[in-house]
Amino acid sequence: MQKHDIESHIARQVRRCAAAVVVVLLATCTASAQVLNPTAIEFRPPLNQADISRYDVAFYDGSSLNALLVLNLGKPAPQADGLIRVDLTGKIGVWPRPNVPCDARVVAVTTSGSSLSLASNTFVYQCTFTLSATSQSFGSSGGTGSVGLTANSWCGWQATSSASWLTTTTASGAGSRTINYSVASNTGTSSRTATLTIAGQTYTVTQGAATAPAPSPPPSSTNTPPAIRITRPANGEKINGRFVRIEVDATDRDGAVTGVTFYANGTQIGASTSATATLRVELSPGTHTLTAVATDNNGAKTTSSAVAITVR
Repeated sequence: MQKHDIESHIARQVRRCAAAVVVVLLATCTASAQVLNPTAIEFRPPLNQADISRYDVAFYDGSSLNALLVLNLGKPAPQADGLIRVDLTGKIGVWPRPNVPCDARVVAVTTSGSSLSLASNTFVYQCTFTLSATSQSFGSSGGTGSVGLTANSWCGWQATSSASWLTTTTASGAGSRTINYSVASNTGTSSRTATLTIAGQTYTVTQGAATAPAPSPPPSSTNTPPAIRITRPANGEKINGRFVRIEVDATDRDGAVTGVTFYANGTQIGASTSATATLRVELSPGTHTLTAVATDNNGAKTTSSAVAITVR
């Protein structure tokens, strides 16, 4: 079987007429007028029809040698004029190349192989895609949104996102559809923008930044020493019994008190890591001079005012 035995062409329905207008591409022709939105295919079968098990029609765009869509036409019988005509409207549910010039070839399949026709005239399935909106803004917490797509029922499309934080579960479809999407929370301190590309149309999503944390105060170039005072016993107090309870209050305005040391008559008698330290100590009868030293987180030390007591 020779390729020139099969002649193919694409036909379309003219809206102002009830009959189909047929555009023929003969085997000896090299060009033909372009057809918009074809609805039928017509071709002349080869002479040895008994050997043919079925006919396929393969569609191509100009950029690829691989068929973008192949339809099984079965083995329809020729009509009175010897041509085979097949209505395509119920066979092409979704056209994968909207607005792209394409052509078709008929494949005659036999038990021993197949034979491919010459290319048909070029045709285009026209599709118009319209979004109900072009952009949406979200706060830093994110959320969900949707945008409507309007298209002809046979017009296939895809939806892709430019960023991982903007997602849609509707990756592809055909015809009109509501496209739902999700926006993840933004934990950064800068706003961000991403896009959904839906049927070649751009939908922009802008998201605000998270609230920036309050800046930490700059470190001080100098350290203020801590303050400390003995709050008990009082200066000049007379105490009956040898056990004396000593209490202090220590503060540091630009850091923290990390230790308090107790002294009696210049000799260390105890220590604590609390800024409100308490020490119970046994002292011999007589007069004693008590002091306490506070140390801050930078190592600075301050000695309290002396407190004189009498133990009886």
